[in-house]
Amino acid sequence: MVENMKKDNISFVVKNNLCVGCGICEDVCSTHKAITIVRTATLHVPEVDQQTCNNCGLCLNICPGAGIALHDYSEKLFSDENILQDTYIGRYLNCYSGYSNDYDIRYHSASGGLVTQFLVYLLEKKIIDGAVVVGFQDKDVTAPKVYIAENKKDVLQGKSSKYCPVSYNSIVPQLKERGGKYVVVGLPCHIHAFRKYENIHNWLQEKVLGYFSIYCSGTKNFLSQDFLFQRFNIDKPQLKKFAYRDDGCLGFMRAEYNDDSVKKINYLDYYRSMRGFFTPVRCTLCTDYYGELADVCFGDIHVGEYRDDKVGVNSLVVRSPYFKRLLIQAQSEGSITLNEIDKKTVNDSQLFIYKHKKGPGIATALKLRKMLGKTVPEYDVDMKLYLKFKYVLREIQNAIFRVIGKTRSLWFMIHWLDIITSKNSSTR
Repeated sequence: MVENMKKDNISFVVKNNLCVGCGICEDVCSTHKAITIVRTATLHVPEVDQQTCNNCGLCLNICPGAGIALHDYSEKLFSDENILQDTYIGRYLNCYSGYSNDYDIRYHSASGGLVTQFLVYLLEKKIIDGAVVVGFQDKDVTAPKVYIAENKKDVLQGKSSKYCPVSYNSIVPQLKERGGKYVVVGLPCHIHAFRKYENIHNWLQEKVLGYFSIYCSGTKNFLSQDFLFQRFNIDKPQLKKFAYRDDGCLGFMRAEYNDDSVKKINYLDYYRSMRGFFTPVRCTLCTDYYGELADVCFGDIHVGEYRDDKVGVNSLVVRSPYFKRLLIQAQSEGSITLNEIDKKTVNDSQLFIYKHKKGPGIATALKLRKMLGKTVPEYDVDMKLYLKFKYVLREIQNAIFRVIGKTRSLWFMIHWLDIITSKNSSTR
C-alpha cells in the first residue's frame, strides 16, 4: 500500500496535505516518543522528532490519509454467506430506519439517537465494558475530546454530531490497559486507522468488539468554528455548554451561556453557509462515505416518509451478523425501533455519494492532483481516473473556496455568497 513511502515517516503525509488528523500514528509509534499530535489552526497534525524517529514505517502503515485497500479489507471482515454488495454502500446485510424509544435521547441526539441508545443498551446489558465516543472538554466546551464511556451518563455526554476535527491519540493505550470488550465510534477515516492498526497489533481485535461509523461527506476544520461564532455572534468565553445539533431531527446549533441564556441557530442556516470553505483537502479525496469497514453505520434519512420528521430518524447499514442480532434483540426488548428499508432508500437519502465519493467527482479530483504532480491516497477500488469538465470547474471552485476559508480577512465573501444564493432561491 505505501511501499513508496517507507523511507519516510508520517511527515510525508502531512507535507502532502493528506493527513486526516486521526491521531492514531502517535499511539503506534515504535519508540512511543517520536510523534506528538498538535492542534493547529485547522487540524490535529502529527509532529515528528526526527532525532528520535527510527523510520520503522509503522506510522505510515496505519495512516488512513495515505490510503487503504478498502475492497480487500471489507471482503475479509464481512464474509457472511448472506452478505450483499452495493457500489455505494459496500458490503452489507441489511438497511434499516429507526430511532431510540427514549424520547429525550431521540430528540436531543443527531437524527434518531440510535447510536446513543444502542450504546446505552450494550452497556446496561454488560455486552460491552465501554465505548469510545466523542464529547467536548470541560474547560473549553467547544473543543472535542475522545474518551471511554462506561455508563449511560458518559454516553449522553458524547451524544450528537461534532463538526470539527477529532483526534483519537491516547485511546489505544487506554484500551490496552483495560480488561473487557469495547465499541469504537468514529468517522470512516477513524475506522480505517483502527482496522489498519489491528493488522499490526492483533490484541486490538480481541479488545474491540465492534466499530460504529457515522456517514461522512467530509469534516470541517477548526476555522469553521471560528467563522460560525463570528457570523452568528456567539460569545465563546461566556459559553457554558455547546452543541452542533440539538432539539430535533436536524435541529439547531445550541449555545448556552453562563447566565443560562440560550442562542439557537437553525442547522440548515449555519451548515450550508460553510459549504466547501472549511473542508480539508484529504476529505475531498475520500471514497468511503458510509464507513465500509464498520460493523454498523449510522446517518440521517430525509427522503419520502422521513422527510418531514421533526423528532429524529436514523438510517442504518448493518454489515455484521453479530450486531444485527443485537439490534434486533434491542428492538424486541423495547429499547429501539427498527424498520427494514431497501438500499435505494438509503442511497437516495445521501445523494452526495453519487456526485463525489464513488463517481466522477473524486475521480476528477484524483486525476487533477496527479497531473499537478501531487501525491494522492492509494486505493484498491476500481476507479476510472478521467476528467469531466463540470467536475474540473467544481475542483477549481473548491480550491478557491479553501483559500477563502483559510483567510479570515476574506470571510466577508462567504456572507456575500449567502446573500446572493438566498436571493436567487427566493425568486424561484
